[in-house]
Amino acid sequence: MSKQSLLTLANFNLFRNTNQEIEFSIAKDHRVQAQYSAYDKQKGFDVRGIRAKSSSGVAYIRLSISMVNGDGKREYHNGALFANKKKETEKQPDFQGSINLDNKTDGPKLRLSAWKKRGDKAGDYLSVSIQEFLSKDKAASEGPKAPVDAFDLENDPPLATKGGTAAFDDMDDDIPF
Repeated sequence: MSKQSLLTLANFNLFRNTNQEIEFSIAKDHRVQAQYSAYDKQKGFDVRGIRAKSSSGVAYIRLSISMVNGDGKREYHNGALFANKKKETEKQPDFQGSINLDNKTDGPKLRLSAWKKRGDKAGDYLSVSIQEFLSKDKAASEGPKAPVDAFDLENDPPLATKGGTAAFDDMDDDIPF
């Protein structure tokens, strides 16, 4: 998937997943039900996510984003959204993170920003934006573009692992749904 394909996607809404058939691949032979999902057959993308913790214990949303490339092949990329602890105004994103373009830790990335939203029919969801990283000076002058509806979200029980035990039992209150 090229950088341009992801930038063309530009934004998507990530919803709580209730379909047990939509899975998230934690490892090659380890799949669990995705906690979050988004897809559009017409645009050819599929996003799945789970709540996870970093090696330093910080809670985040782990994402797998796939799109059909120009050759008709499906490509997969990993991303992450962390709570924005530096949020000072309602216009700033509730979550920030990145998506790897070549799935290498030090490889090229695109920026992810997400705002908590609530719809009458959809319920709680995240509005996610994909952008190029801007220099700190340029980002400060441009500021965020999307509005924010702030609201409190209840915590889910932790994601269960293969054996049925909790993967972790003290999830961060900032992770939605």
